[in-house]
Amino acid sequence: MKTFMKTILLMTLILTNFSYSLDTASFATIPIVHQGRIVPFDTYARSTVTKFSSSKFLKTLNPVDFCLKLFNTNKSFSSQKIFSIDSKKLQEILLFSDEQLYSQEEIVKKPEFIQYSKYYQKQVTNKEAFTVDMLAYAKLLKKFDYFKEYINGQDLYLFPRKEEKADWFNLVQIQNSTNVEDQATLQLFIQLLVAINKGDQTSFDNATALIKALTSKLSQSNQADRLTTEYLYNLYQPNQIALMLFIITFAMIPFLKNRKIWYFSIISGLFALLVTALSFLFRSYILQRPALGTMYEVLLLCSLISASFSIFLFKSKDKQNYYLLSTLTSLVILALANLLPISQSLENLDVILSNSIYLSFHVFFVASSFVLFTLSSVLAHYYLYVAMKHEAIPETLMPVIHKLIKLGVLLLGFGTVIGGIWANQTWGRFWAWDPKETWVFITMTSYMVLLHCKRVGWFQDYIVALCTILSYITVLMTWYGMNFLLNNGLHSFAFATGNAKVAILFVLFELLFISTVQRKRLSKIHA
Repeated sequence: MKTFMKTILLMTLILTNFSYSLDTASFATIPIVHQGRIVPFDTYARSTVTKFSSSKFLKTLNPVDFCLKLFNTNKSFSSQKIFSIDSKKLQEILLFSDEQLYSQEEIVKKPEFIQYSKYYQKQVTNKEAFTVDMLAYAKLLKKFDYFKEYINGQDLYLFPRKEEKADWFNLVQIQNSTNVEDQATLQLFIQLLVAINKGDQTSFDNATALIKALTSKLSQSNQADRLTTEYLYNLYQPNQIALMLFIITFAMIPFLKNRKIWYFSIISGLFALLVTALSFLFRSYILQRPALGTMYEVLLLCSLISASFSIFLFKSKDKQNYYLLSTLTSLVILALANLLPISQSLENLDVILSNSIYLSFHVFFVASSFVLFTLSSVLAHYYLYVAMKHEAIPETLMPVIHKLIKLGVLLLGFGTVIGGIWANQTWGRFWAWDPKETWVFITMTSYMVLLHCKRVGWFQDYIVALCTILSYITVLMTWYGMNFLLNNGLHSFAFATGNAKVAILFVLFELLFISTVQRKRLSKIHA
């Protein structure tokens, strides 16, 4: 049977010259099992493209077309230009560009690659520490291996089983099956390949419709609405739309003296808030869980919370500045979600992370507190900026900063306690002085000291603004330092790769800002 299947596939490859003018949109919502959940083929295709190349190439091609073309082409598989070299260091060594895709044949035949392969093997044999270029080389080899699995059909879990809750078959497994339904599905898939080769749109659509109907019947599930929603989410990228709306809102700052433009800024900001909320809700519906499990989802929530608070701050007397500063915060957070090296894919979580209401509330409260601390820091910068210019400070500014800090401390406390309850249920301990837990404690302590000093009158408003900015450095360490730099502790599910230079530059900027403000204040006092 295996030989027969290979023969059929080979025949479809040589029947005609490959003509790729088909509209493959109907295949985009075909269900397939990927990373532990049933997804539309479009999601699987996007993930496959990023495994071969990188996410930036998603903007230049149709992922469904890309994957179908790879799986059924009259060209040599090794000659397909699908691989990218991700490391700048490795690009320099192998004399490649990061703006192009290369074939496996091009890469492995290059003299520089052959020479580096010998160097890599020698380093591995000697058990030398991996350098950046060696890690990139190892990643490239994994791309080659995955491409082989994909072409062989080992990663294509497209075929459901009739038995309830049975695992889906990949192409290799189904071609060895003697089950009647399996063979019927396999024949439809072969018809699909033939239709692609012939460029026959009608046959392609018919085969796609029959595969979709048979898949739905065999899997004994009706997930068409969720799969369509996920496909549309992938297609329109509502988070990108929200980002553009925030940019438009903030770009109107120079023109806000015009009342009409001011109202247009409010409307665009509200639309940005709405689209961000829809993006969050769509992710939750698609994943069948609160969208709070990955770093990208937490940043999306933070942007949503910041945009929501802009509406409340709009009620203050100095509404224009408060509204724009909170909108700017939403813009920066959403931009970070797109710029930081974190996965934006729709992913299943480990069972321990996905089945706890305590964890969802823990993440929500802690993320909310960080947003409030961020807003208080932004407004503290505004306070000091106005003070530095010797202008009248809005009377509502410090009360707003004070309320944001108080609410932030309250939410951080709730979130920490709820996280401890979840940790106790999961691992049998409430608190372990994990590095992240320790820095949460430091953050809460710094803000509580600030609140108490203000309450007893030790700190005047000017000092409170200074300390608000300094206290925010502990938030930076708790979030960016723990998740992106140290990568140490029990919160490994939130870890990612970061750049220490970014954190250092941020701290230096804050210190420079404070010293500049203080110098001008002292010069005024001594004048």
